[in-house]
Amino acid sequence: MTANRAIITDGTGVETYLTGTTTQVIGFDGAGKPIAVTPTVDIHGLTQKTTPIGADEMIISDSEASFANKKITLSKILPQVGDGSDGALSISS
Repeated sequence: MTANRAIITDGTGVETYLTGTTTQVIGFDGAGKPIAVTPTVDIHGLTQKTTPIGADEMIISDSEASFANKKITLSKILPQVGDGSDGALSISS
């Protein structure tokens, strides 16, 4: 990721230098100071896909990388959890 820099000037003329990555946006902390924020996704509000395929991607929190968000394809998950045909995986709606 590439770091981006911005100068934010508040209403009183105070300048704050902000550094973030290309995946971040400008937000504000509890004191109103500008900060780099990584947007989150409201999963519940998204449209459901009725027939997933192996190339579809999902977000995971990688426990081996300090729980950094990463993507994984369905084709990488299925060999680990199975497809349910052996009865070990039961998914109900």
